[in-house]
Amino acid sequence: MHVCLSHPHQVTTGTTSLTPRWDKCVNYVENSLVYATGRLFVNTHFQEDKKHMVGVFYERFLDFMTSFPKSLVNCFIFGDV
Repeated sequence: MHVCLSHPHQVTTGTTSLTPRWDKCVNYVENSLVYATGRLFVNTHFQEDKKHMVGVFYERFLDFMTSFPKSLVNCFIFGDV
């Protein structure tokens, strides 16, 4: 078995060329700071009224998700199904 130590990336990943450094850095930031970069994008590109609408929707969604299991259980207990 011949292992080429001058090209370790080819041995470990099977690729014949290295990923550019800028691409590695962008991927690192995207994978490490997912929520922070997403927040920066939203703050920069979304209008304030749209952000408020999504906030209201999210609050209602959370209310629904917490109350839905209770109402489902009540349906089974009281025979409303």
